[in-house]
Amino acid sequence: MTPTDHIELRAPSHNLRFLARLGDTSSTPAGGVGGWEVIPRPRRRPLTAWRGTPDPQCLSIPVLIDGWPNQSVEDECQTLLVMGGLHGSDQKPPELVLRGDVPYNADRRPNLRWVIESLDWGAYARRADDDARVRQAVMINLMVPEEDDRIKRLKSRSRSAGDRSRIVHAPKGSTYEKIAAKELDSKRLGGRLAKYNDARSPDVKFSKPRRVKIPPNSVISEWKRELNGASVGAGKGFA
Repeated sequence: MTPTDHIELRAPSHNLRFLARLGDTSSTPAGGVGGWEVIPRPRRRPLTAWRGTPDPQCLSIPVLIDGWPNQSVEDECQTLLVMGGLHGSDQKPPELVLRGDVPYNADRRPNLRWVIESLDWGAYARRADDDARVRQAVMINLMVPEEDDRIKRLKSRSRSAGDRSRIVHAPKGSTYEKIAAKELDSKRLGGRLAKYNDARSPDVKFSKPRRVKIPPNSVISEWKRELNGASVGAGKGFA
């Protein structure tokens, strides 16, 4: 159970727990309602329009991480940073369960999950013998993450489409160089594209319509990196 006048943040997916005393000022909720915007008009009264959804639900909580006078709070500060995303990788920060005497806590809203939007570090005190922090004030700014299911599906489709090859129908008279310029954004990749299609000449015109296989985006990116590297290397020779 969370002690009185404290808040607790838990990240079940990362097995992390943060506990700190509430600060002297009140927690401040914001967002989650409204969704109106003002549209200015020159020399006329502005219009109001509802954009369809309100701003994300947010909550700013002032806390004091307190180990005064002797106990270091460096581990607690580090836990908070990891919860916020500072963990040395590109992994998405964990979603958090909030408990304590604050609005929208898990007792009132058991299904609500938060992420740390930002941390505003305040005053601190350090231990004289080793300079370790024994007290640290911080404003924890939380936000409820919301992503439209349609966006998730579009992202999934985009990733799937980019991870496989595709076919384009080239007309008579076209060349691999022309197709590379249109489909790969670089005429110079015509040779790579010809070889990918078991052909030899990137600039020979097709005698009849042809199906041309376009590689996955990952392969195209690698071709471009190699091409740019070769260009840089050639340029160094003229230095």
